[in-house]
Amino acid sequence: MNWPASTPFFSSPERTAIAGIPLQTVHQSMVTGEEYLAYLRTVVEHYDLHPLLYHRVISARAQGAGGTGGRFQLTVEHRGTEKKFSCRNLIMAHGNMHAPRRLGVPGEDLEFVDNYHDDIHRYFRQNLLIVGGRNSAVEAAIRAWRGGARVTLMYRQPELTKEKLNSRYHLEISILMQKERIRFLGSSEIREIRNDEISYLRNGKEETGTWDFVLLCTGFEKDLSLLHELGVKLNPDGEPVLNEPTMEANVPGLYFAGTSVSGGRDSYRQFVGTSHVHVEKILRSIAGENARAVTGDYFPRSYPFSRADIEPVEGKSVDENTADR
Repeated sequence: MNWPASTPFFSSPERTAIAGIPLQTVHQSMVTGEEYLAYLRTVVEHYDLHPLLYHRVISARAQGAGGTGGRFQLTVEHRGTEKKFSCRNLIMAHGNMHAPRRLGVPGEDLEFVDNYHDDIHRYFRQNLLIVGGRNSAVEAAIRAWRGGARVTLMYRQPELTKEKLNSRYHLEISILMQKERIRFLGSSEIREIRNDEISYLRNGKEETGTWDFVLLCTGFEKDLSLLHELGVKLNPDGEPVLNEPTMEANVPGLYFAGTSVSGGRDSYRQFVGTSHVHVEKILRSIAGENARAVTGDYFPRSYPFSRADIEPVEGKSVDENTADR
């Protein structure tokens, strides 16, 4: 798992809760990754679910011409052994952030270069270069600075965009850059990473610098291999074309839920809190209009919520707009 330690969600507890089971935190604030895993274990034990952990789907095929009949054959790998499963309906809830987006520059795979900040302590009293300008990069910069690192934030745009950042992060990073506690290199892009120095373009001119660690927070790519294998119709961004009332793709019996309905490039428009409605749509399509799905939080704290609630308003910052989580 690559979720940074002690990192909170952006979505509130009542919107990250599932299956009608309350999600409480001791601080009545956003849940961290560790807290959410503990909560999910509780949900599994409460309903006595039996997830196939450490089983990776390596192949998925719709049987028959074009998936006629909605029958699917899955090949799953576990400890070097392959297993076959068949199902009448298949729900893809595999997210859309499967691998870091690579820069494609020499030296990107050197040992002091990483895409995840799993432990801020490793950067204590080290010169750290963070590449990126969205929430993940800014959050890492703030946390690493507080953890004792000497931080430089490099971004290809001339300045950080307020509308694309969590409002609290934008305020904090603005103060730290203004007070010259975090150095900002705008309009800059890495050209090559070497053991002794890093070359980059800044305002079109080549410069060099030396850092102990490099953290690339440049976004993620969506793995489309299973979708291509299944014959899913996609738009140019990799977003599956769906029947919105049912969440069914062009392949009969194939459904999408959660952030897997999103594309894989520059916009993240689906979150945990906006995805509860997917469950009800899919269940009614499979089991009939009278089917009822228990989603979201404990009823007294549950309220209608949609993507429209977090769409950007011109001239204002919206915390969850283009958020990473």
